[in-house]
Amino acid sequence: MRWIFRAVFLILILIPVSVVGAAYLAIEDQPLIQRDVRLTPKEVQQAKKLFKEHDPRSLQHGEVKTITVSRQDLDLALNYLVHLVGNGGSIVTVTDGYLMSKTTVKLPKNPVGEFINVDLGIAQTKDRPQLAHLRIGQLTIPQWLAEKSLQLALSRAYHDTGSPAASEIIHQVAIHPDHIQITYQWNSSITEIVRSTLVSPEDQERLKAYHQRLTQVSTTIGSQSTVSLVTLMQPLFALAQERSKDGNVIQENRAVILVLADYINGRGLRRLAPDSEHWAQPIQHKVTLSGRKDFSQHFIISAALAMEGGDMISNAIGLMKEVDDSRGGSGFSFTDLGADKAGTRFGQLITTSKSGPQLQQKLARAIREQDFMPETKDLPEGLSESEFLQRFGGVDSPRYNKVVAKIDQRVADLPLYRN
Repeated sequence: MRWIFRAVFLILILIPVSVVGAAYLAIEDQPLIQRDVRLTPKEVQQAKKLFKEHDPRSLQHGEVKTITVSRQDLDLALNYLVHLVGNGGSIVTVTDGYLMSKTTVKLPKNPVGEFINVDLGIAQTKDRPQLAHLRIGQLTIPQWLAEKSLQLALSRAYHDTGSPAASEIIHQVAIHPDHIQITYQWNSSITEIVRSTLVSPEDQERLKAYHQRLTQVSTTIGSQSTVSLVTLMQPLFALAQERSKDGNVIQENRAVILVLADYINGRGLRRLAPDSEHWAQPIQHKVTLSGRKDFSQHFIISAALAMEGGDMISNAIGLMKEVDDSRGGSGFSFTDLGADKAGTRFGQLITTSKSGPQLQQKLARAIREQDFMPETKDLPEGLSESEFLQRFGGVDSPRYNKVVAKIDQRVADLPLYRN
């Protein structure tokens, strides 16, 4: 029996030693990838086009489609996700029958190291691609172990969400030089599963609470057709402060922004909370910021985009709209960019654990528009494409960047964001 006790003792010692050793090998002091993450209006337009072609709302249950994703688009998407989740970077390369990605994720401060570097290879096989190699830091993961771990993770995800298995949706993945093709069969249950995953029952309850408060406020305003964004924000954030005493400050703030965004843009909450069509509806008012309806729209949309997808998405989409407007719309407007950037900053800070609670308290009290919206009257607007190019030389030119830097400084100096 003594050998049994010795074996158990060795196991109890070796397991934690092995875990510590694996962590030591996996975490490194230097990043494998150092890369800036940027989105251009052209790249956003390409993403919108790709989504439009495969918009779930236009697909029939059981419909089979093939999507082609270029190496550049795949690289951009993965790099953005890594930046959003782990403040890192990634590079994707695609050759005939082989896809490889190198990724770096930055860790919080710790005594072991700052970075996790992942080197992943996927090879084309007869049926579908399979993992070819996986290296995390200095630790090489055996292929069988990586595949087994992936299978267990997917199995758990299917069990928790009730989603169909990947094999039921994805029929084929083909890796070609510089692009991949994915043939899939649409399952209409995915839309509801994604909605329930992204908008939990708790979140839907939050949305309902702020929708009800907004309905009350709109009734109090009465027949007045125009109302300042501040008039709506203050009572909703006062409720958020009250609910946050026993709840999650960030989630409460997030729900306020989503309710305001859908109200200001007249979209309603049905896409987030299907039952909302049965709720009492608020009186629709024209919501303004600095006396302009378009400013309130720019501000609140940018805030929602920033808290959901980060400042990179918000800034790129705002810039894309201005570029499009210069080609036949209302013209390129730095004033709109001012509202976009102010909203982006607002969305970032209101949903950050460090600043979110402080901003919530300030917003629950009396605030002014100039506390969170910069002065823009002296900024150029309504420029046609030719005028914009003549005066500023295009996006990212020195003259353009000088104006953007001025806007950024004004946003940074706004009273709401000062300690």
